[in-house]
Amino acid sequence: MLTLLAILPIVILIVDLVVFRRNILITATVVAVVAIAIAVGVWQIEPLLVPASFLKGGLVALDICLIILGALVFLNLLRSLGIIAAIEYHLGRISPDSRVQLIVLAWLFGSLIEGSAGFGTPAVIIVPLLVFIGYPPVFSVAAALIGNSVNSAFGAVGTPVRIGIGELATPEIIQTGAGLGGIVCVIVPVLLLGMMTARLREGRDFFVDALPFALFSGIAMAVPYYFA
Repeated sequence: MLTLLAILPIVILIVDLVVFRRNILITATVVAVVAIAIAVGVWQIEPLLVPASFLKGGLVALDICLIILGALVFLNLLRSLGIIAAIEYHLGRISPDSRVQLIVLAWLFGSLIEGSAGFGTPAVIIVPLLVFIGYPPVFSVAAALIGNSVNSAFGAVGTPVRIGIGELATPEIIQTGAGLGGIVCVIVPVLLLGMMTARLREGRDFFVDALPFALFSGIAMAVPYYFA
């Protein structure tokens, strides 16, 4: 019962926005009221903590907005200076193979950005880059978000690990999480390659020929992921 109450605000948010397509401000207000009622009425949280929680949430949201704003400014700066064209040129020099370019951008470069900034910044930067070099917009969004999955543990210089799981007193949980994350690290670039193969409706050879590079890029992430 408590679990259902805990997820009720999230369910209301999804249903209101996706099913009923209501205004986001109205939905957010309803969700906030429900969350406050559950927190105070069920979990007996001190009423004074409610405005403090709102303030903390607002500051976190402001932090994220500033990071995303900085990423957009950075992207427009790259575009105005012609650096995006240079990136496209050097990608072609690294490999003219579009499969390799996809993995380098969506997985490897996206992981680098995630480690330095976090908060979804890779999607903001990688999606336009993929579109600029010729990938369809929907495919670019999907590839960037999938590439920015397991590497989020390194987000913002390892904040989720240092502040989150790093404070757990059970090494077994940390080791298990690192092992599972390492496995996913190998799966993600292979999945990106499979997506591209399906998108272009290519045959088995198109997938198999680039599979060694996909596996290598996954292992290259899995090893530091596990030991870090």
